[in-house]
Amino acid sequence: MQKTLQFPYAIKIISLVLIPVTLALIIFSENLATYFKVENELLSWISKTFFFLALVLLSLSKEKNESEELKLIRHRYASQALMFGVFLIFYHLILEFISWDGSVELESGYNIMTALLLFYLFLFHFRRRNNKK
Repeated sequence: MQKTLQFPYAIKIISLVLIPVTLALIIFSENLATYFKVENELLSWISKTFFFLALVLLSLSKEKNESEELKLIRHRYASQALMFGVFLIFYHLILEFISWDGSVELESGYNIMTALLLFYLFLFHFRRRNNKK
């Protein structure tokens, strides 16, 4: 199999710590913005950016013991996640067409990519756990 870009396992640990921290920041951004006297929008944007970065790092990090079978599973679910992303885009296009009021507003790339990464991570880790049994 062709060599792919993957980060070391230590990056996975960092991203697993970063995800709950950024989720807490997203949830409590309004209170934290008031406390630190910054704009809520800015804090929310920074939190979402770090959440997205953590998902990307988690998606591209190696497992502790990365086998050829695991690489095949990773590749299979990455391609399924891509198909899911294409489906989401077309779904939003159809919804916009149905409820068209003269202007088109598609989901942001951030939302679609976040959904795609979550879909991939869920499928990959679900399959990996079932494979161990």
